[in-house]
Order: sequence, then C-alpha cells, then structure tokens
Amino acid sequence: MDALSTAAVTFLFTDIEGSTRLWEYYPQAMRAALARHDALIRALIDAHSGGVFKTVGDAFYAVFAAAADSAGAALTIQRALQREPWGETGPLRVRVALHTGAAEARDGDYFGPALNRLARMLAACHGGQIVLSQSTQQLVRHALHSDEAEADVRLVGGGWLCRRHCRTTEDLSHLKNFTAWVQETQGVSV
Repeated sequence: MDALSTAAVTFLFTDIEGSTRLWEYYPQAMRAALARHDALIRALIDAHSGGVFKTVGDAFYAVFAAAADSAGAALTIQRALQREPWGETGPLRVRVALHTGAAEARDGDYFGPALNRLARMLAACHGGQIVLSQSTQQLVRHALHSDEAEADVRLVGGGWLCRRHCRTTEDLSHLKNFTAWVQETQGVSV
C-alpha cells in the first residue's frame, strides 16, 4: 500500500506477548511459529485493505484508510491466531491496538503523536486483546452492528490509559467476540 496522506488514518499495531520467553525455551519451534504468524498477519492486513509499513521483531505496524477495515483486520487476526495449531510453543498470544489520528508520512513510514499514543496503548494491553482508542471506537461503533457476520462482537469499556509526560488520558475500549469472551470467563474452552 502506498503511504496514505497525513489526514487521519487508522493505525494497527501488534506484538506477541511473551515472545522473548518463547524464543528462550523453544528456539526451533519459534522460527516456524513466527514465520506462520508473520504470513497470517500480513495476509489478513492486506485482505482488509491495510498496508504494513514496518515490522520490528515480531511486531507489525499497519495503516488503514478506514477504521472499520482496521477493526475487521484485528478481529480476523485474533480469530486466525486462536484457530492455528501452534505446536510446541503453545498458542501465540498477540496484543493488538488501534488508533485513528493524523501522522506525517515520510519515506514509507509514519511519524507523530498518534503513533506514540498507539505504542503506549499496545504496551498496556494483554495477549489476545484488541484495544481501541476513543477516536477509533467512535468510527467503528456503527460499522460493527451493521454486519451480520460481526453480530457477536461488542465494544467493552476498558478504562483509562494515563500517559506519562502527556497532558491527556485516553479512554480505551476492547473489541471482543462476545461468545468467546463469555465462554472464557466461565472457564469454557474456546
């Protein structure tokens, strides 16, 4: 995907929770698991009209013109990762964060406060979660309920992210597959 303009776009960041430990204990298995993880995430971002603009280790940074596309990609990524037979490493638990804002596009990369905020959001969430900023939540709220295939998805209030050295806090929401979340909280395997 060509770099989108500096107008508001939606960014999606991912990161594998506990990957350092997995590399320490399962170095051979992690090579195969990471290759599969990378192929899945890249394909699903592309399938939802997004573009990967950077990878760092096991983290992906992507951009979308439409917030609803980023939410669809995030949901599809988590579902695909849950279904994948990971073998010796066990399930890869990936955290996903979405934020909509303006950024400077330069040399195939993006810069600015929107990406700083998103990095903080990603650090605050856990593997298996999808965390959305208030700006993204407002853009995807109606789209989630207009698609019958996503009828089981809910936005759940996630609290506040207080950012050091910043003047504001961020109201976060989690995007959840409601049936899977209820089964998980009741100890039912999903």
